[in-house]
Amino acid sequence: MKKLKPVVKSEMSEDKLLLLCKIFYPENKWGSKKWYKYDINNGRKRYEPDVHSDDKKLIFEYEGPKHYGDVWKIQKDNERKKWFQQKGYNFHRWPYYCQLTKDVAKYFFKDAFTEKKYIRALKDIYDSDEEKNILAPGFHVTPHIPANFSHAGSNRFFEELDALPYSLKIQVINSLKLYIKAYDSHLVIPDTQDYNSLLKTNCPSKYLNYFYRRKNDGSLFLE
Repeated sequence: MKKLKPVVKSEMSEDKLLLLCKIFYPENKWGSKKWYKYDINNGRKRYEPDVHSDDKKLIFEYEGPKHYGDVWKIQKDNERKKWFQQKGYNFHRWPYYCQLTKDVAKYFFKDAFTEKKYIRALKDIYDSDEEKNILAPGFHVTPHIPANFSHAGSNRFFEELDALPYSLKIQVINSLKLYIKAYDSHLVIPDTQDYNSLLKTNCPSKYLNYFYRRKNDGSLFLE
């Protein structure tokens, strides 16, 4: 009988961002869905971030696929981030293709990171206490792939890949390479120099010890 690869039971989502912040910053007060008016001249310009802490002066936003396709939403995102930063807040965006690898946790939570907190986060989010068992960052089965990004969304995507840990960039690239083995490349990424160059990046195996929903030939693992 063919041995099946274990299936990941969970992945990052908007509601789990609040849980993460409470784990890594337990001394602060955290909430979600609080309205902020970011334009005193327009009462309709209200905004409720996914996760906020007024005493920590920190905002977390889970950026779903619409934040890479809708140019108006991207414009509003930039306005809101600028407003919070002017008020003294740190503003973090968590892309929907991002998972809680150790490098990612250290990137977002910096000095608050500890091994103990990280293991607790893995258990609460992925039902595992081993990093190698979590879903790799990237695009696995979602139809919301870069081929559907707007130009502004692609710019955001590349800016994020440059800012986030290098290991995550490699994991994302690997997921796209696997996706393209199952579908024509134009259905996965735009046919541009930037994306074609991205896919030429070598992906060292030391960064890929995570769960990918696709096999090396691009087919899906059975669930």
